[in-house]
Amino acid sequence: MKLNSNFIKEPMLIHLAIRNFINYILLNAYSANSAGFYNGKSGIALCLFEIARVFDDETLEDKAFELLQEALVLSDKNKIIDFENGLSGVGFVLLYLIENRFLDADFKELFGEQENFIRSEISKTIDFSEKDLPLVYFAVLVSRFQNSLEYSFMKGNILNKVGELLEKKLDEFDSPHSNVIKSDVLNNFEFYLKVCLRCKDYTVPVSLVEKYMQLFRQGKIAAGFATGYYLEQTTLNLQQPDITAVAQTIMENAAQNIYPHLLTLSQRIDLLYLSSRDDQRYQKQISPLEKDLFDTDDAQYEKKIIQSIPFRRLIAGYGFGLARLLLYWVYMENKRNRRDCSRFNYLF
Repeated sequence: MKLNSNFIKEPMLIHLAIRNFINYILLNAYSANSAGFYNGKSGIALCLFEIARVFDDETLEDKAFELLQEALVLSDKNKIIDFENGLSGVGFVLLYLIENRFLDADFKELFGEQENFIRSEISKTIDFSEKDLPLVYFAVLVSRFQNSLEYSFMKGNILNKVGELLEKKLDEFDSPHSNVIKSDVLNNFEFYLKVCLRCKDYTVPVSLVEKYMQLFRQGKIAAGFATGYYLEQTTLNLQQPDITAVAQTIMENAAQNIYPHLLTLSQRIDLLYLSSRDDQRYQKQISPLEKDLFDTDDAQYEKKIIQSIPFRRLIAGYGFGLARLLLYWVYMENKRNRRDCSRFNYLF
């Protein structure tokens, strides 16, 4: 991956910017009132653990551990299971840290009671919706960590229910009496494909993909780069070369119409991560997106980064804020040094 020239020629500049963002996160992280992964303390803690490893910084690692402890205390008080703010996000972070040797701990000892509560709540749920999709990330790690058939069933059940719901909503696109918000359905379809790709033992329903492609070919919906990417990967697994070819065309066309200044910070990072999987093919798109994120020559650099975070989103957080940017920087460092980057598939 060809990195921004500042990153190569002036590493101290980018390190200074990273350190400034770390300080900002530390000043604001403790005021976060959520324990969860996207919007709370556990997501920020994961970021700090990753950064501490890059800098070999024991003090920063201690801060990350303190923040994780706070997240555990919060999660014990607030019994909601969602991924963004609640228990499953905290559990995911714990499993990620243990699996990747950031933390030497016993998951059951630290999180056994909360994990039992999550499992109980999921098993009692009959109708899953798109908002439940992130629970699959937690189920994937638990099923692998504990070799749990129960969680394997749960993640399949969630994906089946959401797939059926999405297909039904796509069917309503032609109805004049439909109440579905098309942009929401398309965003959820994209995220559904992304989540499914993390489940090696799950196959996306062919009927759902075909229904989406029917609407696309009729010119009733548009698709962006990320949807094209996930569709390409999905149809490779389904062995549907005709749809794979269409997905690749979607990616090529979308890549010609990327305008960084119109994207939020998290959108730019996610696009960069996907395009970097084939950095020779998409170098033309990578360069402006990357420059926008790491142009430390710009006197307004840090201000512009902050301004690219959506209003009322946690600036320090992983979901939309600075923690996500720093994790992408860690990914770049790992890739540049030819280290294993497979764990980042769960973060972007």
